[in-house]
Amino acid sequence: MKLRGLFALFLFSFLLAESLAQDSKTPKAEATKADVIVYGSTPGGVCAAIAAAREGASVILLEPTDHVGGMSTGGLSHCDSNQMVRRTLMGLSDEWHTRVVKDYTDRGLKAPYDPGQKNQWKWTFGPNVAMRGTLQMLDLIADPEAHRFAILSLARAELYSAIRRRERAGEISSILVAQLLNRFESHLETHYLRQSVSDSLLDLACGLIDRHPLRAYDALQIAGCLMLRTTAPEPLVFVCADQRLLNVAQLENLTCMDPTT
Repeated sequence: MKLRGLFALFLFSFLLAESLAQDSKTPKAEATKADVIVYGSTPGGVCAAIAAAREGASVILLEPTDHVGGMSTGGLSHCDSNQMVRRTLMGLSDEWHTRVVKDYTDRGLKAPYDPGQKNQWKWTFGPNVAMRGTLQMLDLIADPEAHRFAILSLARAELYSAIRRRERAGEISSILVAQLLNRFESHLETHYLRQSVSDSLLDLACGLIDRHPLRAYDALQIAGCLMLRTTAPEPLVFVCADQRLLNVAQLENLTCMDPTT
């Protein structure tokens, strides 16, 4: 029994030494770094990764399985918001549900629910549709080189307001308005990094107002660029046709461009 025990111990030690020797010869994989690492591609994990990426951070979304989207894409087909106060459902979750419903209507099918109606109607969807919506949102942040332009999320409302004002004044036709807005919405998903208005950005904007005679919205625009500058992988250019705003941006050491010149 002692000999068997010694032989087994010797064999284990030999195999362990051989394994360690092989590991030492194996080239080490290069470490991958990111500003934010999210573990788990559940709906919460996906939204966390997208939110960080839209703020300009580099993100790694780690999923230990071969499935993305958690139970929403795995067959649950039932929204957790059925058990909550639905008017609190906003942000990326609202965007996800809008994509899910659009998947149905784009194929000529009846919308299973209306994300804009924050009632207690039961929201259900197919897992295959949920998967497509999830992958669409992830694809938008998968390639950082695809995002060459950044805008504040508030800019969407500003553009709509400007275009609708010109339409009501009779300066442009309703057909042109529809074309412009459709093109903008398409580019919003594929060309732009949308920056949300956070408390940190508001603090930065208030500091700018203390130093310069700026309107609130103008201060937010410059603050957004200053905030992105701290995480952007390449130099940023502040693009604006308002010379007064450009002057302030230059005083804040931003590289500027006037598209009208």
